Amino acid sequence: MGNTDKPKRRIAHGKFLLGLLVVTFIVVAFLVYRNINLIITRALKENFEASIISEVYELKFENVRVNLAEGFIKVNDVSIRPKENPENEYPYINSTITLTTNEISLGKVKIFELIINKKLILEHIFISRPHVTLALNGKRNIFIPYVDATATDTESHGLAKLDIRSFALREFKLIDASVKRTNSFEKSNIQVEKFNISLTDLYIEELPAEYLFLINKVAVSLTGLEVSLQEGTVSYLSLDSYKMGIDSLSVKANIDTLTYAFSDFDQQLSDLDIQSEDSLFHITLEAFDLKYSDSSIKLNKLNISPNVSQATIQKKFKYQHLAFSGHVGSLEMKGIDFDAMIYQNKLLIDEIAIDSAHATIFKDKTKPIDLARKPPYIGQLVARIKTPVHIKKTIISRAHLNSSEKKKNGETAKIVITNGQVTLDNFTNLIPNSALLLNASAYIEGKAKAHLHIAYSYDRPEIKFHGSVAEFNLPDLNRLLMSHTPASVSTGVCDKITFSGAASETAATGSFEFLYHDLSIDLKLHEKAQWKSSVLSFAWNTILNTNNPPSSKVPSRKVQFHIERNMNKGFLNVLIRSVLDGLKKTMVMDKENKAAYKEEKKQSKKDAKSSAKEQK
Repeated sequence: MGNTDKPKRRIAHGKFLLGLLVVTFIVVAFLVYRNINLIITRALKENFEASIISEVYELKFENVRVNLAEGFIKVNDVSIRPKENPENEYPYINSTITLTTNEISLGKVKIFELIINKKLILEHIFISRPHVTLALNGKRNIFIPYVDATATDTESHGLAKLDIRSFALREFKLIDASVKRTNSFEKSNIQVEKFNISLTDLYIEELPAEYLFLINKVAVSLTGLEVSLQEGTVSYLSLDSYKMGIDSLSVKANIDTLTYAFSDFDQQLSDLDIQSEDSLFHITLEAFDLKYSDSSIKLNKLNISPNVSQATIQKKFKYQHLAFSGHVGSLEMKGIDFDAMIYQNKLLIDEIAIDSAHATIFKDKTKPIDLARKPPYIGQLVARIKTPVHIKKTIISRAHLNSSEKKKNGETAKIVITNGQVTLDNFTNLIPNSALLLNASAYIEGKAKAHLHIAYSYDRPEIKFHGSVAEFNLPDLNRLLMSHTPASVSTGVCDKITFSGAASETAATGSFEFLYHDLSIDLKLHEKAQWKSSVLSFAWNTILNTNNPPSSKVPSRKVQFHIERNMNKGFLNVLIRSVLDGLKKTMVMDKENKAAYKEEKKQSKKDAKSSAKEQK
């Protein structure tokens, strides 16, 4: 009977031991779970304190949550700030960064490596909604120390700090960061509502006096950018959104230089808004798209407009000043050599295509001319550009120009050019013995279609030009004529205008032919009595050649023109004065052209007689 109780006691004793073991395991696991956060916290801090960065920055954080099974660590209430009293002085550090965030997530962390060897080895870092403050104070901004290239490992940092050596990361994400940046060197401030950056396959290696960064892919985006500047031509800049992507980026950075390379690059921005330094001009851009792989840049809806009246703008200038505003529907650059631009500081482009370009220009001629200013021709202006440049072709389609000037009598003269088509070939300072070629066609006042070809020499101040105007009714240009002269055309048809010439630095000469019929001009001398104006108009029309050619039996009048250049004005003034001189001498010929025309008529009669004899 007594032996029957022994197995039961053994079973009960075994259950007790098993229960005790389970309870012990639970207690130990609970204690480990409670203390693993402290262990990880201590290990993270020791890992940071072992780096050279800790000599100038301090790291603080509060709660740490750990998932041992997945190697996941979440760190809360994190701040990284510059130390008030750095352990060592690094005079070349001229800028600082401050980061505060509620949460940093570390993924696929080798936790036991962190605990035992104080090494942070992981695959992912995600920082959510941080606040970042940058204080920049130099031309090139340096935030962290560099390892002394001449020092040994034990003395490299003075306090036997460990450097980074190398660090690898599968993925890094900064999510919806708010950023504030001040730059005392450039006197500018930047604020960003949301800044995002994603890096994949990041590798950092700390070399003597140098850092090496290798990144497989970089993606950057931001929204709500605002920039204010105290100096320079721009006072304010904002944009709605910006995106940038880089493939296979490598960067080497030392105290003096930064070099980089990549396999592909692109960026886009939208709704750019710029205010000029004096707040006179406002520049907007709807979209910008750059693609390195396509060698292209595209812009949509670029607009440059004044914030104030022309009178306000002109008050800023003592002398005559050409004020410009306008907008472009689209602009595309093709065949851009980005490598030459980045590494050689050269601007090499195959083609620029501009569509729907509208420009407005204004000049106040009541102001004096700056006699000290002697503008060069375009060829010499391009040759003086310091940056090597070669743009093979520029095409402008559907161009529109409104030009107006305030005359000395207070009236305004205007000219409108519509539906312009312009090509510009060989814009370069790399081929000095060549020429810049311009071909253009447009409608003057929407009525007279004109063609113009100009060759601008690069190696000497010389322009060669020729042009033509197709048939149109002369009274259609009365608004233009009356803006510049006290006359209007009563009747008349232009059959054709052709001209050609060459301009040197000081003068221009050439030939001009204006074919027309039934021309009658009415002088509008408002300051004179009406009867006197009528008399002068009658006298003018009496001496005016009303037809060219005068009849079918005589040749047309083709005249030679010669003008002296106003050295204080540019090439447009040379062209305009050449055309006006040709028009005047065609309608009322001077002595030299009369003599030449008489000889031409004589020769024409001789040729006609000879032809008649041959026919008989």
